[in-house]
Amino acid sequence: MKLLKLDFWKRAIVIVAPFLFIACEKPNEELGFNQVIGSVAGLGVIEFDSLITYTQGIDSLLVATDETQSAFGGYSGNKLVGSITDGHFGRTEASFVSQLILTDIDPDFGTNPNVDSVYLYLRYAGSYGDTSKIMNLEVFELAGDIRPNGVVLDADSNEVDSAYYSNFQPILGATPVLLGSKSFVPRPKTNVRIESAFTGPTLKLALDTNYFQQKFADVGDGNNTDLASNAAFIKYFKGIYVRATTVNGSILYFNLGSTNSRLKVYFHNDEDPEVQSVTMNFSQSSDVQPVGFNMFNNDYSTAKFDLGNMNTVIGEKVTYVQAMGGVTTVIDIPNLQWLADSSILINQAYLEIRKERGTGLGLAPPPGLEIREFTSRGPGSTIRDFATATGGGTFVAEEIRDGYYRFNITKYVFEVVNTGVPKKLAVVPVAKSTAANRVILQGGYGTESPVRLKVYYTKP
Repeated sequence: MKLLKLDFWKRAIVIVAPFLFIACEKPNEELGFNQVIGSVAGLGVIEFDSLITYTQGIDSLLVATDETQSAFGGYSGNKLVGSITDGHFGRTEASFVSQLILTDIDPDFGTNPNVDSVYLYLRYAGSYGDTSKIMNLEVFELAGDIRPNGVVLDADSNEVDSAYYSNFQPILGATPVLLGSKSFVPRPKTNVRIESAFTGPTLKLALDTNYFQQKFADVGDGNNTDLASNAAFIKYFKGIYVRATTVNGSILYFNLGSTNSRLKVYFHNDEDPEVQSVTMNFSQSSDVQPVGFNMFNNDYSTAKFDLGNMNTVIGEKVTYVQAMGGVTTVIDIPNLQWLADSSILINQAYLEIRKERGTGLGLAPPPGLEIREFTSRGPGSTIRDFATATGGGTFVAEEIRDGYYRFNITKYVFEVVNTGVPKKLAVVPVAKSTAANRVILQGGYGTESPVRLKVYYTKP
């Protein structure tokens, strides 16, 4: 017995489990939402195959805002630095900017202070790529305030928000000030000795003593208004810009929230020949929270996909998902609004997308993907299922490096049914700016597509 005519819609396969009936009206609002009969999710299932999927570039990624930092990894998340190149995604670069604040405000360097050394310590949080290759790292002084570049004003010109995107361009001035550089082989899992104690894996980078002598020691007399508060300090010392010049190697993750991540100026003076220090940190516990976020740059000239030649009509056989302001997989489900006239009661809707096998990426697939609405600028807001943390998207591993992602998009399907307005969807990693997540997916192309939407229903 068939409840729907396939002539109505050639992209649907109807599987019916007989003898289970529930009286109901035509779908309205969330009528029947998640209704399950025993262990069976309704009377039957409509399986949508031949979904249209393709790869789309992301214009820019929101990496920080004043109000919702933790949601985007802007202030508190890991900061990424480095560059990698592979045959699938081309070249990706990561860098970051950050303000710093004084651990003890209004420091006094004493009489005739002399700066002995200055070090920037960055606590490792992980890595991606080939860490056996030498990395070249550079640290610059920011010449322009971070906040005004991303400030949003209301009608009365009052600052109401600051939004920062992954294509942010830091201001370094006409003659950039290089504070320090280092060529090294990353050791993201090796404990190091800092001062008199061993600590966790931490990068130690020497900075210019002459700069800090003039900028800090020579003026830090305990009565300098520029150092008297952190609000004044971030205007005086605007922050740092950290980048890698290596073309291909690895991307390093640094936890700026760690107590091991800091900048220390070591000095002595006439009063005390013993070495003393002044510390700056990235702490979020201060009354003034230092702004810090990632910037990303992607070059797809050597990638396996051509963003300018995507088939958006029948879809692509393989699609790509990348964090760090990279690419997203777009999903189009043709004629989904047809369900509004089908006189069935929708219970649940699940979307399954399989990972492409044998990609040779050399890393595990992202542990979780999420679905957002696709806009002209790229991924927008999460669909309702993910807004309430019911969307799933966890990777299900199978044998021989196989596996798939399963999404609960029931609320999205209800929305389409009730409004009659379908929306394209964008698949992105859950961690978008704090990890180098990337995965290749099997596309929704042809009649045997591995991308499928299953809608469980009951019939009145």
